[in-house]
Amino acid sequence: MDRRWRRRGLVLGLLGFLGGSQAGGQAAAGPGGVLYFFTTPESAAAPEGARRAVSFVKKQAGRIALRPVLLVHDWAALRTLTRNHLLARTLEELEAGEKPGSLDVRLCDEEGLLLAERWEIRAVPAFVLVQGGRAHRTAGSSADLELLSECDK
Repeated sequence: MDRRWRRRGLVLGLLGFLGGSQAGGQAAAGPGGVLYFFTTPESAAAPEGARRAVSFVKKQAGRIALRPVLLVHDWAALRTLTRNHLLARTLEELEAGEKPGSLDVRLCDEEGLLLAERWEIRAVPAFVLVQGGRAHRTAGSSADLELLSECDK
């Protein structure tokens, strides 16, 4: 992870979307594990990645929790955030099917940043499934998340 991510790359939850649902902040999930969803505010593929992550977690019927991690390069760019911004659309996808305003994305998530560094997240959206004491990583909005749950190495 380059120094810009370390210096400025805190994790942000859009203020209007903060709350407490199944979608975020649940590192201590069910017996199946946790799916970490890493993205940035400027990622054009983030809304589709979020849709995939939510769909995958819902198919797991409570065995896997979703943990979104938003990596921010430029905090100033978020001053002009609108409902049409990629970040707003991504957060709407993460909240889909849940009570409005219930999405829980950590405002300052040092753990998420450290995990992004440890797992060498270089492209977003990225997904890391942690289960059975192992972490399996893939990236891209068209990533097949089902393959992550089938990994045994």
